[in-house]
Amino acid sequence: MKVDCVILAAGFSSRMGKNKMLLEIEGKTVIERCINAFDESCSRIIVVTGKYHDDIKQCLSSYAKVKLVYNRDYRQGMFSSVKEGIRQIESERFFVTPGDYPLLKADTIKQMLNTRGRFVVPVYQGKKGHPILLDKWFIPVILNSYSNLRECLKEFESTKLNINDEGVVRDLDTNEAYHQMRVAYPTIF
Repeated sequence: MKVDCVILAAGFSSRMGKNKMLLEIEGKTVIERCINAFDESCSRIIVVTGKYHDDIKQCLSSYAKVKLVYNRDYRQGMFSSVKEGIRQIESERFFVTPGDYPLLKADTIKQMLNTRGRFVVPVYQGKKGHPILLDKWFIPVILNSYSNLRECLKEFESTKLNINDEGVVRDLDTNEAYHQMRVAYPTIF
């Protein structure tokens, strides 16, 4: 079964003070590490860009499965990027995740795909994380919503997958978070 993935990389990285998607971790950028988690399981990886479109385009030029989509409305926030990305979906199921999750594991993606449910959410030590996995049925629901993704989906029951992968809850929003990740995972950095 074909599965698509939408990776959100259109933001300003304002709390980081620089483009966090291009921070390097052992020779790969944050966005590349995120892509690599999905590469084996997904037929297409849709990366939604915005402010740093040209830089990300250059970084990802060698990734055959990656389709870059520029969100002209990126200043409107992340939900505008979600909508822009899911307009490109061709598969029956698809993932959505912010691009600043460099610790995601390919095995987690496989476990999610093997979980039954129209709306699958990974849970690490009681905390919901990313990515989420949705059936194609949700596309019109999301496109016709005017709030945000969490509000849009809150009325739908999710299948929670308890998983031993801290990467589903570890994003990089600040220099402090980056430093804490480096201390907690010295073998990665």
